[in-house]
Amino acid sequence: DPKYQWDLSHIFETDEAWEAEMAGTAKAVEALAALPGTLSASADALADALDAVMAAAQRVEKLYHYQMLPEMGPPDTVIYEYPRGDRSWEIEFKETVKAIESGGGLKEGGVEDAYEALRIVEKIYGKRHA
Repeated sequence: DPKYQWDLSHIFETDEAWEAEMAGTAKAVEALAALPGTLSASADALADALDAVMAAAQRVEKLYHYQMLPEMGPPDTVIYEYPRGDRSWEIEFKETVKAIESGGGLKEGGVEDAYEALRIVEKIYGKRHA
């Protein structure tokens, strides 16, 4: 019954408009491949890269939601799951505690790296919210 279906026609007026956005989004996603190796150039470079990634993600989401219209056929029902849980934070925290307790250093990075990362975050946050 149509009265119980989502009306997503306001997202794209026609299927042709959806197809045009799909082509443009594919190009935007392909352009992201140029980002590796440029992110550490400056806080602005990192902020611009994050903006580009978020913009591409929003475009993909818009395309995906429109695809839920009955005229577009049944929606994709694939559920993506990681085969194992992500223990990276737990492992990193344990390593940090061990380094503090033993007075030794970290295997990778250190206080200087953390400080520089926070400086970049501060520059990005300040740039966006100044």
